Amino acid sequence: MKLLISTFLALVIYTIAADSEPSPNTIVTFIDHAHDSVIYSNTVTGSNWTRKINYPPPPISLPYTFRDADSGIVFYVESDGRHVSAISPEGKILWSRDPFLDAHLEHYRTDAPRIIYLSEVDKTDEPHQWIVNVMAHKGVSKYVCITYNSSQSGCLDFKTGDFTFLGQD
Repeated sequence: MKLLISTFLALVIYTIAADSEPSPNTIVTFIDHAHDSVIYSNTVTGSNWTRKINYPPPPISLPYTFRDADSGIVFYVESDGRHVSAISPEGKILWSRDPFLDAHLEHYRTDAPRIIYLSEVDKTDEPHQWIVNVMAHKGVSKYVCITYNSSQSGCLDFKTGDFTFLGQD
């Protein structure tokens, strides 16, 4: 009798567990090339979720250059990962800054903070709207964003190199 009850309970638990967690073969993936995303869809529950491709982006190799297509300005991150310079299309240095030092940031997670990401954000992308709003509120319309290996991040004004700290996680 004990064996029969144990077997029955095991079957009930297995059935409940099988209903609550669909098997992996019920997940269908789609690649959304327009948004550089992978969309996962659970065919059993109908739920969907999205993950960005290459997010977070891989760290840049130092020294690093980034050229703005509109203005032709080149941003150069020095091999120390701390100093950034803006260079005009004619080769004139517009400014050179140490955003970490300029913003009086405190060390967080590392004693050797260095820039691991520098790029513009897509101003039409919904997740970036808060950055667009912060920079617009400061009167800055053109900027590049940087992230440190400490997870601290912010944006540099194209014209002045002034750094706006956006946070850390």
